[in-house]
Amino acid sequence: MKLSVWTYEGPPHVGAMRVATAMKGLHYVLHAPQGDTYADLLFTMIERRDRRPPVTYTTFQARDLGADTANLFKTACLEAYERFQPEAIIVGASCTAELIQDDPGGMAETMGLRVPVIPIVSAMPPGSSWISSAVQDAPTMIASG
Repeated sequence: MKLSVWTYEGPPHVGAMRVATAMKGLHYVLHAPQGDTYADLLFTMIERRDRRPPVTYTTFQARDLGADTANLFKTACLEAYERFQPEAIIVGASCTAELIQDDPGGMAETMGLRVPVIPIVSAMPPGSSWISSAVQDAPTMIASG
């Protein structure tokens, strides 16, 4: 048996945030529940960057799940577009928000924004469960041979 060594760099939405932070004229609208908004702290407090990443969060809460969370995303996306006037927008969901399957990319494309919209494609296909994926992939990730 050979142990496979790998490093966890964070969830996909943090990687997308790194891209948005590294580019000018780009803004990231992240559909995420309260608690998943810690990511910008990685840049300001841990990495000591001089400015916050260009990110707008929907920040929905548990009580919002009984209503229309898709509408929260659309409102946040439109407000970010109007306030920051980016040349392009990245849209995506945190790992937790992917479970409600609101499809930020599809929603943003129907909003008629006058800039390119770049959706972050989910790592999970619709109808799958991150738990079943993790259990299925765990033996491959841990050991090979």
